Amino acid sequence: MMHEAITWWRNKHGIVPPIGYELRDHWGERWSRFHCLPLSKRYPETAAEYTELERRARAIAHTLFSPGETVYGFHSTYTFDDAPPVAVPARLTELLSVSRAKFQVEGGEATCFTRAFSFNWPLDRFDALIRQVADEEITMLTFVAPASRNVLCPYDGGFDIFTHALEPGEMRERFAEWLSDRPDFL
Repeated sequence: MMHEAITWWRNKHGIVPPIGYELRDHWGERWSRFHCLPLSKRYPETAAEYTELERRARAIAHTLFSPGETVYGFHSTYTFDDAPPVAVPARLTELLSVSRAKFQVEGGEATCFTRAFSFNWPLDRFDALIRQVADEEITMLTFVAPASRNVLCPYDGGFDIFTHALEPGEMRERFAEWLSDRPDFL
């Protein structure tokens, strides 16, 4: 039996995997990117920088998700031989469902396997997961609130978000100092 989050995702989004850069191709008009550190620094190196990373992640997440709201978490991995990946990051092991969904990626060279979990916001281990994403120990992690369809995709350098219940411009105004100076916002 498929995890309820995967069933919900498939019903709403079909074959599009829940991965930030894949979603940008489909929801570009709802997308914003925020950097995790000042001056667009990509990787935290000091305790103060990790604190800033967590502060920014929580501020964005608390804007996207309401206390007590159901949120789905997705963790995706790619394989090139059509066999599901075995390794799951340690902090995710007890959260992720045994079931997984298979998504074909455009171009057909790789297969994306996604596992899911659900929780009520806030997630007690959110800061720890964000640190692991920043340290590249976890990749392709996505949080989605099914009620609002707001999406948070942390990556090793920041946060791709997709807002359906809020206007992207509203988020960009609220967190303007965390935006890229580039015209494409990357």
